[in-house]
Amino acid sequence: IHRAVPLTLVEDGRLVSLQSSRDTLGQTLQDLGITLGPADEILPPVTSPVVAGMQVEVKHARAINLRSGNSVSTIYTQKATLREALAEVGLYLNDDDRVEPPLYALVANNMEAKLVRVSGQSFFERSTVERKTVLKADPSLSGGQVRRVTGHDGTLVNEFKLVIEDGVVTQRDFVKRYFEPEIEDNVIYYAPGATSNYGFSPGVTRIAEVKHVWATWYN
Repeated sequence: IHRAVPLTLVEDGRLVSLQSSRDTLGQTLQDLGITLGPADEILPPVTSPVVAGMQVEVKHARAINLRSGNSVSTIYTQKATLREALAEVGLYLNDDDRVEPPLYALVANNMEAKLVRVSGQSFFERSTVERKTVLKADPSLSGGQVRRVTGHDGTLVNEFKLVIEDGVVTQRDFVKRYFEPEIEDNVIYYAPGATSNYGFSPGVTRIAEVKHVWATWYN
């Protein structure tokens, strides 16, 4: 015959005096309909034998329903703040990440929380800008001498910063515009005064096409 013995149960701060004839604490809790879930704490352990005058403390964990992207998970914790609860399960935030409610919010049972992962990414738009052909006087040349320097086209780059929240682009900000590489025009150097013999001025002349022609001449 197992005689009932008195014991005290403190469940989440509520004190209850009771009697139990069970052998173990786990059996006693089962009789009382008290179920232990993830992260619940009990002292002494459920395997402890029931003895007269023992005090049992049960602290149930609080549940946080956390939404991140398209998924929802439940976190069970004894921590006081949302920041501590997330850190406990290995969820650390980058500087731009966002949490609702704020990290300093106190944890309440079955609270709803949302974690938005925010990242930045550079985006570049490139377009080719064709080089021109220009005329420049060169004092080192004389008569009909010319010197040609071949340039190259340039690439105009527009740089943007993308803000990505949970894998979705939510913002696009212009950063800067530059050439990479810079345009280098084709240059035809000529002897000063030579163009006046042909009736045109380099300052108002646009080169549409350059052709190389070989000709025979006689003194």
